[in-house]
Amino acid sequence: MLSDRLLETYQEKYQGLPDLTIKAPGRINLIGDHTDYNMGFVLPAAIDYYTWFLCSSNKADHISITSSGYGETFELSPDVKSITHHGWQKYVEAVCIILQEQGYRCRGFDMVIGGNVPIGAGLSSSAALTCGLIYAISSLFDLEIPKADIARFAQAAEIRIGLNCGLMDQYAVLESRKNHCLLLDCQSLAFDFLPADFPGYSLVLVNSNVTHHLAESEYNHRREDVESAILNLKEVYPSINSPRDLNAEMLNASGGILDDTGKRRLSFVLDENQRVLDTCQALRSGNITEVGRLMNASHEGLSQLYEVSCPELDFLAAFAQGKDYIAGSRMMGGGFGGCTINLVSKGWEQQFIEEVCEAYQKQMNQKVTTLLVSIGEGVHRVAP
Repeated sequence: MLSDRLLETYQEKYQGLPDLTIKAPGRINLIGDHTDYNMGFVLPAAIDYYTWFLCSSNKADHISITSSGYGETFELSPDVKSITHHGWQKYVEAVCIILQEQGYRCRGFDMVIGGNVPIGAGLSSSAALTCGLIYAISSLFDLEIPKADIARFAQAAEIRIGLNCGLMDQYAVLESRKNHCLLLDCQSLAFDFLPADFPGYSLVLVNSNVTHHLAESEYNHRREDVESAILNLKEVYPSINSPRDLNAEMLNASGGILDDTGKRRLSFVLDENQRVLDTCQALRSGNITEVGRLMNASHEGLSQLYEVSCPELDFLAAFAQGKDYIAGSRMMGGGFGGCTINLVSKGWEQQFIEEVCEAYQKQMNQKVTTLLVSIGEGVHRVAP
């Protein structure tokens, strides 16, 4: 088992047993991408794939973290002042820096990190790492950092690294409840739970195994597109501060204020917010056909209006949408690679996996990775 392997790694590296073990999940987003930083609505959920943190305080004034997956040990001072590394180490540095700035000085500790959240698949492996690390440090040293602050600190760490992200991923990692979706209002940060009940259907993720180098830069550009459009609209509607203050009538009456790009970006955000709310209603009434229709529409908007898809994701979504045993399919996450999320009729999962693998290999000359996921729980301590 994964936990046994990580424990063996810890014992070999640090000659003892950890004082504390924490699990932080990856997350899916049923619908509502690129709406979090636009003060909109999102509908994520934790999945049963986790990043584990095995840790103990040490008497030395240094931090030692071993990555089981990379086979590397990274040591740094609790007083680190700048980000000097690449890869997973930069997240550790950023977290330590943000905690210091917020008045929480890390003390020395030993830690093994490992897990099975796929990296670069749009499942928020970075949020699992940053949120789980802060939660572990808080638990280890009795800092009692509230989850809302952990979310903000983890977001700040990612922004410090260069990704101007919202708070959806962090809240999903920290606050999710087993077998529930998390409806998060990204303006007020109020959230509610909806039973993640998909009667007769399973959640299958299809990882395109595509990671475009432009993903982070284009993600930031999309945010800039919206912010620029809102600034232009403020000339006519001074009270507007985000797309949340806008409606379709105001957007349609914007005339020559906005260029075509600005109109398309804002149109997507308004439509996607409504799709999230409509999906919640469909879930409450058990209308999975409507959930699937909204997922399909979301992918079209992400591809055509927000322009964050790619040929590989468009192919995977179109292939799935053409199957009568699939209720809905859409890209998920920041875009330009990563996963599609698919609602597949129970009993058809294996056939879909076989068919999509064959079709993608034939069309794109590369392989996909598939994951059958269940809705898990947010970050938590593992009992000894």
